[in-house]
Amino acid sequence: MSCGLAATSVADPVNFYLEEFGDLGTDLSDTHSAPTVLGSLPLGESLVAGFIENAQRSDIDIFTFTVDTNLALDSILLSVDGDRHFLAISEGTQISPTESNTMLTARLISSSQANDNLLTNDDPFAPDTLGISAPLGPGDYTIWLQETQFETFGYAFTFQTSTITAIPEASSGFLLVALGTSLGLRRRRRR
Repeated sequence: MSCGLAATSVADPVNFYLEEFGDLGTDLSDTHSAPTVLGSLPLGESLVAGFIENAQRSDIDIFTFTVDTNLALDSILLSVDGDRHFLAISEGTQISPTESNTMLTARLISSSQANDNLLTNDDPFAPDTLGISAPLGPGDYTIWLQETQFETFGYAFTFQTSTITAIPEASSGFLLVALGTSLGLRRRRRR
């Protein structure tokens, strides 16, 4: 298995090209307990592209990625050919094929939903009862993509990450206010 990773400049997306037939001959994991590990998503945009080969062979693609501690995953856009593909997203480095309550989302998707943010529940027709919301925080996540119509299809996931801005904790804010008040009272007493 090989994975090409290319970054040409800061403004260009980082690309993980994963093809299941053609020049690279790469196949992603079909095992829920051992997904293909892509590594950490970079700041900005990155792309995972591939194919689900003839689904009569039960070809599925399962991969895991990491959102680093200083990043948030703002969106996942998916472009697919055809209709009625199964998609699930889960926290962690594995995804259970039998326990849907461990998934952040599980739905059927089609080309008509191309470039909809998968981290929102904006599509009233998506049978998504589990609930997911953007942004996703730091951690490991796993994606499972599978064909339900016995066809070959291409796909491209576009991930968008941003830097997390630190918000002072309430106790820190309280400490600053208390310190300011204390200094203000000292000044008044000296006058």
